[in-house]
Amino acid sequence: MGSCSFVSWDDNNRRAELGYVLSNQYWNQGIMTEVIRRIIEFGFKDLDLIRIEARCLPSNLGSLKVMEKIGMKYEGVLRRHIWAKNDFQDLKMYSIIRDDFERGLKDGPGIR
Repeated sequence: MGSCSFVSWDDNNRRAELGYVLSNQYWNQGIMTEVIRRIIEFGFKDLDLIRIEARCLPSNLGSLKVMEKIGMKYEGVLRRHIWAKNDFQDLKMYSIIRDDFERGLKDGPGIR
């Protein structure tokens, strides 16, 4: 079906990168949005993280929508950051910090 986990971890800076993949037969059902919400909540509440980030190809509109829906903020483009699809590809960087997460629990749409 898919997976979602922290794919890199920085103990000193209490930061982690989130990675996820979902089989296309399950797209547009809200599944990954809910999974990522739970993982982010776990990261901030149980693992004491300060920042969670995620990246994706600019052409991956589904992933972009998921990150925005859960309250992650667009930070910019990492130009020619990875080798994929037989070429060097840009990646869009998104993040959520603990302050945004806690504010969203109180009064925002994002991560509820």
